[in-house]
Amino acid sequence: MKSLSKKVLLTTTAVSLAVAVGSVAYAGTALKKITAYQNTALSIKVDGKTVSLYDSGENLYPITYNNRTYIPAAPVVKAMGGSAGFNAASNSVDISTVAKPNTGGDATVASDGTNLAQNYTANSAASKIFADNKAAAAYGIRLFAAALQNGDTAAVKAWMRKNIKKSENGNDRYVDNAADLDDQISYLRKNYTDAELGPIANDAINKAKSQTFNGDSSFEDYTYSKYVTYYVSAESDDYSRRFGVYITYSLNDDTNKFYVSSITFY
Repeated sequence: MKSLSKKVLLTTTAVSLAVAVGSVAYAGTALKKITAYQNTALSIKVDGKTVSLYDSGENLYPITYNNRTYIPAAPVVKAMGGSAGFNAASNSVDISTVAKPNTGGDATVASDGTNLAQNYTANSAASKIFADNKAAAAYGIRLFAAALQNGDTAAVKAWMRKNIKKSENGNDRYVDNAADLDDQISYLRKNYTDAELGPIANDAINKAKSQTFNGDSSFEDYTYSKYVTYYVSAESDDYSRRFGVYITYSLNDDTNKFYVSSITFY
């Protein structure tokens, strides 16, 4: 479990916790005026990663008082996988941490069967990511097949928008992924009739519901990226087609966790 050096005291402010502590009625002796120094040159690192101290429109710089360094609690606790908040009922700052065993990697935001898991630890294996997200990937394929039937991409785009996250630099692949989706749906509906597309899309939806994935569904494991691909083979009396979704997980340099950066349908 991560811990802080005993020489560093953890303090909080209303800004650091984004909580209006000032509304609390303190006893007359609870607050004392002090003279301290703001240290704008000091950075804070957790496991070698610099913690962002920007919160609620300003930077929460550490302060030095009586030869001790005080740091804002909320961003540091968050970087360590926990949470911090002001509890008005008990007039306390409550900090919670969750220790996770090293079992080959895990997601801090689990899949709910509809949406993809997010924030996998850096040591997560692509095989685990693949196994964790079968139900959510199947749901995405069903949305894609339904869009092929009726030409309405709103539902599948909403799913993509919810699952594709921005990089630490603010890069967002959603717009490009959504444009590719529109092009593919438009091409198929232009070249095939509803009577041709309907039965094969229905079969794809049924295969996805049962998670009957093809044997060529796969995963690829790299240091900074994980790729998972899910396919179902759909058939009608006259046509056959492979439906699939290709999902990219990228490593966020700031959080050192894998997030969904791209979703492409086939």
